[in-house]
Amino acid sequence: MSGSQLVDVVLGFRVSSLLSSPSSVALTIAQNRFLYNGMRGEGILNMRLTPDETSEVRGILPESQTYSDCIQSSPCEMVASTTAAMRHLVCATHGAVFKPSVDPSSFLWPRIQQGLRLFDADLRSVTRFSLSMVQRDRFTAEVIRPDGSELFVALLGDAANAIHFWPGRGLNSGLLSALALVRTLNRWSGSTLRDADFTSYEGVMSALQHRHKRRAWRQMAVRQNGVLIAISELIHQALSTHTARNVLMAEMETRCREIIKRVEGRMDEHPKLHEIMRRVERLDDQTLNVLVASGPWETIRSGGDEVDIDLYFPPSHGPLGSASKSGTSSLEVSYSS
Repeated sequence: MSGSQLVDVVLGFRVSSLLSSPSSVALTIAQNRFLYNGMRGEGILNMRLTPDETSEVRGILPESQTYSDCIQSSPCEMVASTTAAMRHLVCATHGAVFKPSVDPSSFLWPRIQQGLRLFDADLRSVTRFSLSMVQRDRFTAEVIRPDGSELFVALLGDAANAIHFWPGRGLNSGLLSALALVRTLNRWSGSTLRDADFTSYEGVMSALQHRHKRRAWRQMAVRQNGVLIAISELIHQALSTHTARNVLMAEMETRCREIIKRVEGRMDEHPKLHEIMRRVERLDDQTLNVLVASGPWETIRSGGDEVDIDLYFPPSHGPLGSASKSGTSSLEVSYSS
């Protein structure tokens, strides 16, 4: 967009939450600023940042008052100090402190607190990560070691396709990529691995990339009046505009009511509108405006048929793990947790 790669920068908070899981799901789907993934009160609360907010995400070394790169370039997990509660997030590796948590002039820290308030969450730690729509041409490669031996490298999981977490497709894609690699090796019958042995694996991985990643841009940008605009830009604009609080509350209640009707049939326990709105009422006007402006999740156009790996690996090749192979070439697997 505007000649550059669109990137979402996200803060991930490890939290404990008092909000019920069904209500957390409905509240998450209702807006694009915060996303909570949790189970039995423990989970990760993600916060989509604007470029201005991203510039404040820095670690600072208390003694020298110099900045550390641990939170912005090679993200470490900064853990809440037991001596200063939530006002002191420290990197155990570098000793740096999460600057917004100790800076009285921080504009980001109060916004973080609003997200914690919304999901009734207690902060344990924080890290950051970036997500983009970069596509891969291939997912395996044959390389030669310095000693002359051959090696095949296969990518799977996030190492192959780092998918935007908002639509929740990364785990599905990662598991299918692992299954495809197992089936590739299961039906290998030669004495030496060849590039052609990975043809079906390449097909599965390209299909997964198309299914889950190419559509994920809809979780990063939306069309308004025919113009494509980044969701992070909508958030940025909403932070400096004002809408009457009663209008915002009415919109959130209507939005959440519709979402509850749509998802309650898929859950053993139903989301509770009064539980959700009680948390929404706690928010300040600025945060409420951001939630409304960011819009609900896009779930229709990013849906569709799933990738059927049996089309690439017919069941006639036998059960998983049934084959015993030996050969001269080896395989190295790269993955990311």
